[in-house]
Amino acid sequence: MEPTEGLILITFLVFSGSLLLVLGGYFYASHRRERSAVIKRIQQAGDSQTENEVDATIRTAGNRLMSLIRSLGKLAKPKDEEELSHLKKAFLRAGSGNPLLRSPSSAQKSF
Repeated sequence: MEPTEGLILITFLVFSGSLLLVLGGYFYASHRRERSAVIKRIQQAGDSQTENEVDATIRTAGNRLMSLIRSLGKLAKPKDEEELSHLKKAFLRAGSGNPLLRSPSSAQKSF
């Protein structure tokens, strides 16, 4: 083998090795990008399903709470006129000491 043939062979092997190294890095990077894109899509699909489940749970809990409050309101509602008049008197007494709750004409006189 002559020195020029050896030099050509070494040059060819270095070029081929460099080319294979660059191509291998490129294909590895593209594989990682595709894999991360697939993982993101899977996570987003899972997150949206989780959000939908959470929203449904919150809605059903809210509906249950509202039905409970409605039933408690029916129980707390005054049954006869005597209880209603007692509540009216209590509310009138509660507002009589507060000048902000008085009628506008009496509130102007007090300031």
